[in-house]
Amino acid sequence: LKTLRLDSNCIGCRGASALAEAIAAHSAGALDSLLLGWNRIGDAGVSELADALGRGGAPRLRELSLEANGLGDAGAEALVRGLAAGGQRLGRLSLGNEVGGNAIGSSGVSALTDAFHVFDELIELRLSNNQVGARGAVGLATALGLGGAARLVRLTLASNRIGPEGVAALRGVGASRAELSITLSLQLAEVGAAGDCRAATALAGERPRPAHSWSPAP
Repeated sequence: LKTLRLDSNCIGCRGASALAEAIAAHSAGALDSLLLGWNRIGDAGVSELADALGRGGAPRLRELSLEANGLGDAGAEALVRGLAAGGQRLGRLSLGNEVGGNAIGSSGVSALTDAFHVFDELIELRLSNNQVGARGAVGLATALGLGGAARLVRLTLASNRIGPEGVAALRGVGASRAELSITLSLQLAEVGAAGDCRAATALAGERPRPAHSWSPAP
């Protein structure tokens, strides 16, 4: 089994716990993609999954999707700890997209950026529709500016109310890392004045992808 897709099944915390037990017991050594969006797993359920991953479950996991699962900072922090302990080399991590996100704030983002050395093969990080805010965006920009997640080519942050400060910080990263495409939403409520909106528009433009981009096995 290389791909396990359970999107929109409302498995909840109990289902996530059962899945975690199965992953831990049987290792799921061939599992490449685990897609669990829209399942109401919550922080407790993600913590159990993270524990299973941390104990060596799904060692070849390359893609993990957890959109719209009611995750907060505690869930994000647990997930990072599990992935760091388990040694999985994710290529894609989705914690929120254009139609469904979570409630991950600056503390959860800080946990992610602190572990960028673990995510050294990450090429896509989706954080849209969370609660990143200006503080989280600045922290993310700082880590990326220092070379964190060096292979990252796509970052999505739509609907996170990062404000002018966050836009400016990410704009600086976009200028210094030409291979990195950063997508923001353009609502004035998020970026402030019209000038900041224009900055976000420029920042959101697609750039050519580098040759080392990765895609999951079929």
